[in-house]
Amino acid sequence: MFKDQRGIALFMALIIIMFSALMTLVLTGMSIINIKLCGNLATHKKAVYAAEAGKEYARALLINNLPQIPGCEEDINLDNNSSFKINIAPQDNEENLYLIKSEGKYKKSRKKYKISLKISGE
Repeated sequence: MFKDQRGIALFMALIIIMFSALMTLVLTGMSIINIKLCGNLATHKKAVYAAEAGKEYARALLINNLPQIPGCEEDINLDNNSSFKINIAPQDNEENLYLIKSEGKYKKSRKKYKISLKISGE
């Protein structure tokens, strides 16, 4: 009665094992990609935060030390191994208008901001 189906259980077991191994490899690869993406996102965020810190630092310099700032450039290292570089330059076409460039760095990630800021005389 079952003579023609000899070995079918072994064949099915091999198919199931091969499918399980393939799925394990695929899911492991997807997990590794997700871990790398999360790490890249965290690195990028730290660079963004450093650039924003540079932007705020430049604004504070302008507000507090306006007469001493024509064409200022600074590099500052932060506690979390990130850094920012700022450049403050007066705009030629209007009085009390400054261009602030801030570049935040963390590992290989960089984020740049460029803003114009007008400072009132009083």
